[in-house]
This record gives sequence, C-alpha cells and structure tokens, in this order.
Amino acid sequence: MASECIERIIAFSRKFLSLFIAIILAIAVAIYVVGSSVVISKDKSFGNIGFSHFLGILLTATTTLTYITLHFLPRKAYRLLYAITLLLLFSILFCAHSLGLTAPTVTDCGKDEFMQIIANLTETQRNVSIEVGSLGQEINTCSGNDVLFAGSLIAVIMMVAAIFDVQMVLLHRVRSKTYGERFVEMGITN
Repeated sequence: MASECIERIIAFSRKFLSLFIAIILAIAVAIYVVGSSVVISKDKSFGNIGFSHFLGILLTATTTLTYITLHFLPRKAYRLLYAITLLLLFSILFCAHSLGLTAPTVTDCGKDEFMQIIANLTETQRNVSIEVGSLGQEINTCSGNDVLFAGSLIAVIMMVAAIFDVQMVLLHRVRSKTYGERFVEMGITN
C-alpha cells in the first residue's frame, strides 16, 4: 500500500518535473530581478556592475520564458531545444557572475564587525561616511544584495536542472533518428 503510494508520487513528479522546475525557476528569477533592481537603484550608477546585473536580468528572464515554452514546441522543431540549451548556459554564466559580485558584500553584511571599516570622503565640503567592505567594495544596501544572492543561487541551481531536463526532452525527440533509423541505414540491426 505504501509502496504504491510512493510509486504514484514518483510517477506524478516525473511527469510534471518540467513544470515544477519552470515554476521554481520563474519564482527565483523574479527574486533575482527584484534584488538586482534594488542593488542597481541603490548604487545610483549603471556602471560595470549595474550593466552586468542588467544583462543578467534580461538573459535570465528571456531564458525562463523560453524554457516555459519548451513543451509547446512542435515535435519537428527539436533544433530549437539546442537554442534553449545555449540560452540556459549563457544565463547560468551571467547569473553566476551576479552571484560572485554580491557574495563578498553578503559576507561583509553578515559580520558584526563590518562597521569597523569606514572611509570618510569629502564631497563638496562635507564629510560623507561610506561603508567599505573587506574587498574595497562600497556597501550601500545589505538587504538588496541578500535578495540578489538568494535569487541568483536558486536560479543557477534550477537552470542546471533545466539543462538536464531539456537534454532529456531532446534525447527523447531525436531517439528514433539516433538509435533506430540510423542503425538500419548503416546496416547494423539486432
């Protein structure tokens, strides 16, 4: 009785694995977009770091939308699955880059003694205190970096799972050409 229930749960989760991955990926990308937007707006600059976060936002959002449309593709359009895989790989690259950019700030925000590193800069004849992290980065917002870090970490993990899912779908769609008809064409039969 219990084993039948477990088998049904496993069969159900296997059947809807892509849907589960897509939902979790969409939520993680939404968290990533919110965190990136907060960090970019608090920095008040669209320099190198802001631009890389922006590219990450665009690429991960586009990739998530294309991954959601994975099972709506016609069976003969299996070559589009290669494009989805390529998009997933580039999205992992940019999302991991955002993860690496925010990791030192999240580490510094988690410490109790991070307030000991303070640099005083003069800006138009007044002293402004700027909190500087252990790597010399300016710490403007801890909560935004925490949200960005969490969203990008979950998104990267889900994108790796999505790559495996896309490859399973691709293998299933081209299996007849790969393992069936090709062997017959080459004269290899059982």
